[in-house]
Formats: sequence, structure tokens, C-alpha cells
Amino acid sequence: MQRLTVTPCGISVFLNGTRFEHIKFLKKNINKSYSEYTPGELSVFEQICKVRHDKLAHAELYEASTMSIELNGFIKFYDDNLDEATKDVHYLLHTDTYQGQRAAELIQSWGACNNIKFQPVLIKEINLFDVDEFQLGVNNLVKWCAEKLPAFRSQDYKIIFNLSGGFKSLQYYMQILGMFYADEIFSTFENSDELLKIPMTKISFLPNVKEVVRKNVDVFQRMQNKKISRSECLDIPENLLNIVNNNCSVSVFGQIAFEEVKREI
Repeated sequence: MQRLTVTPCGISVFLNGTRFEHIKFLKKNINKSYSEYTPGELSVFEQICKVRHDKLAHAELYEASTMSIELNGFIKFYDDNLDEATKDVHYLLHTDTYQGQRAAELIQSWGACNNIKFQPVLIKEINLFDVDEFQLGVNNLVKWCAEKLPAFRSQDYKIIFNLSGGFKSLQYYMQILGMFYADEIFSTFENSDELLKIPMTKISFLPNVKEVVRKNVDVFQRMQNKKISRSECLDIPENLLNIVNNNCSVSVFGQIAFEEVKREI
């Protein structure tokens, strides 16, 4: 059976084993887009990228594992046998920050050196400093999973989520999504070299939940890009919503149900 791996990508490939002053620089600028860097900042960052790229390109498996939490889990999942990984499909999910983009590109480049094709996927609006924008980003992540993964499952691919790295706030949602879209999730166990693997049993919404969504499709559609007043969504259960100050947006469960209903209409 062929496998498809989904790896949320953080910036550990820049941080692990990096000089302290560079770590401070990276954390200070973590949420910036390309256009928000000054020429001086961009010069510093591109130099960091070059050093990490060159080191990773020539790294043995053990060293690559120490340079990236995401690669550590990935390599251990394949028991250091990367020939097996060349047969599978691999997606790297990254934020729309410039560091997120470049981190995914570094791992993609490492994969190319080992005949492994990683496909970077931009998940827009995953903002680590703005909760409202982050929620929109999570809904974009749900949309990607709903649009991409069921087709592979129908072709008998085993869907596997690598949750070894990435940002902690995103991992929480990836575990929820794993219940609907993955066959297995794994991560490295604490500080050991062992993997913690959890097989998933696909769960589905009860028919009455989908019926609520069907009756309120227009409301869910309006909440895709903005919040609306609680008075406009009184017929929708609270577990399908994020409610803050009497304003509503779609919760992760609401978005998953909405995507399922859209597919059935």
C-alpha cells in the first residue's frame, strides 16, 4: 500500500544548532512576510538560509535528524530506509510567512538530494500572533484536507500525519483533523529516539449535524471570511462555532462538517 504523509512545517530547521544571535533574529521576525523585511534583515536571513541549506545538503541521516524536528520524525518513520520514502507522496504544510516558506523549501531541497519529492503547500492566514486570523487559517487547512486527501484515500493510499514538528497551536488542530482524514498519526516521543504512533479510526458526523449545516449553508458560507453576529446563527449548535463577544466564526468541527456537506451537495 502506498502512503501519503502530511507534515506541518515549523522553523526548527533554522533554529536547531544555530547561533544564539541568529535564533533571536529569527524569533523576532518569525511572522513577517517577504515584503516586511528590510534589506538589511533580508540579507541576514538569506545568509542563515544559505548556511543551513549547505549543511543540510551534505548531512548524513543522523545530522539531518538533529537539524530538523520534522525530518527527525520523518526519517525515523521510515527506519532510516529512505528508498521506501521515494515511493510515497509527501506534503509539507507551511505558513505564509517568509520563514515558513523558506523552511519548507529547505526540507524540499533535502528531499530532492535523497530522491524524495516533498510538495510544499501554503496554508494562508496561519498567523501566530492574531487569534482571529489564525482561526481563518485553520479553516483554510480544513479546506485543503477536504479537497486533497479523500481522493488519495479512495485510491487506497494510507494517509499519515507527521506531527513531530510544526507549531504547537497548529498540532492541536492537526490531531482533530487526523480523526477525519488520517489513518495514522505519529510524533517523536518526548526527547527519545522512539516514535509514538496512533492508528486512527475514521469518524463521521451524526446525520442531524449535517442536516443543521445543510439548512444553514448560506450562513456557513458567509462565515468563511468574516465573523457574523450570534443573532444570525441561532440555529447552529455552539460546538460548530467559535463565539467571542457575541460574534461567530466557524469552528474546526463546523468547517469539517461544512466541507463534507459541500461534497455531498
